[in-house]
Amino acid sequence: MKKHKFLTTIGVLVLIFVATVGGILIAETLQEHRAEAKASQVINQVVPKDKQIVIKTEAYPLAGPELFPKTYQVKMTTQKDYDHWRQLVLHRGKPLAKDYQPKDLKAYTEDIKNCEITYSSIQTPNNTVPDKTQLDMLAGNIFFTMYPDAREPYVNKPRNVKTWAGALQVMRDNFAYRPTNATLVEKWGVPATVFK
Repeated sequence: MKKHKFLTTIGVLVLIFVATVGGILIAETLQEHRAEAKASQVINQVVPKDKQIVIKTEAYPLAGPELFPKTYQVKMTTQKDYDHWRQLVLHRGKPLAKDYQPKDLKAYTEDIKNCEITYSSIQTPNNTVPDKTQLDMLAGNIFFTMYPDAREPYVNKPRNVKTWAGALQVMRDNFAYRPTNATLVEKWGVPATVFK
């Protein structure tokens, strides 16, 4: 009788453990899918869905004491951006980012995952307004951010370029897809005078 109770108790504990772990994994997967969908929603405002090539998706923090990741990032490019990047890198003889030099540049440029002209969005699973979080456009070391996270309000400023006109020229020269001028003024904080 004792053996039967012991086995029943062990069986119940194992069942509870399996159900708990299974529930956590399902909840995490659902959160990830929701966050990825929201990230794609933000990118879709600039890049047509049928032109997007996803390079990677990541969950943050990747390691740590937290049970669920706080944010998810979707990073993508397009065939036009990849072709332009490849041509730039082969012409320059080095990647756009200054701190890395691959041994075989041609082989490096043949992998689309190495493309340095990218669009990415970072989303939190509980964010209900995806267009209030960020879309990053990165060309090597030049970085543009749209829709700053509502928790960290700041005015967008061009990085590595001294003027808005210069930043917009870099954007025009490097990205196959860009926000409209109205979106740049309303949501990026670009001064309207730049377009006059």
